Amino acid sequence: MADHTESAIKLVRELKQNKLLPKFNDELLADVVTQIKQDYVKLHEKFSDPTFDREDETNLALPLVINQTMKRNIRCSLAYLSTRLDRLHRVGWESGKSMPDHIKEKISPEEHDYYKQYLAMLDEYGQSCSGAGEGSALGHNANSFVDLTIDLTPPKELFIEVRIKQDYGSIMLPESGEVLLQKNTTHVLRRSEVDHLIKQGIVAEVV
Repeated sequence: MADHTESAIKLVRELKQNKLLPKFNDELLADVVTQIKQDYVKLHEKFSDPTFDREDETNLALPLVINQTMKRNIRCSLAYLSTRLDRLHRVGWESGKSMPDHIKEKISPEEHDYYKQYLAMLDEYGQSCSGAGEGSALGHNANSFVDLTIDLTPPKELFIEVRIKQDYGSIMLPESGEVLLQKNTTHVLRRSEVDHLIKQGIVAEVV
């Protein structure tokens, strides 16, 4: 029954061959799910047969093989889905609110929804860490929150100089106010305000 786990093994190999995210293989995953269902039906029919003698060990060989095949397909499928979500978590921490285009085209609609919900939970947790909200003893602004995806390594300076890489128009930053992002101009801004722009490739830090 080695061929019955071939599709599941291919799913796992796709992840091993790609360090980040291969394109979501819905067809191959559907094949694995179909095989799991078919194996379950076979087992159910076998053990529901009144003529099946469970005391005869020779009769148990085939059901045991089918059961192991089904379990292996389940483990491979769950590993495939779980590993993809773990790698999406990494994208969220490294890229922040803006998912790179080369990642967007590789994920499923369900993974995209999960990604948005994951970032929303990070924001919610960041807001609780800031002490924001009704009845806060710290008295912080209810709209403020700690963005946990910024500065994964400790920054050396609070303000940094950035060069604008493309015409982006005017934006309103929380601390700096309105800033015109015009190509090839430079600004000195708070790192926390422009981190997401750096990750999107709109601005670049001047070293």
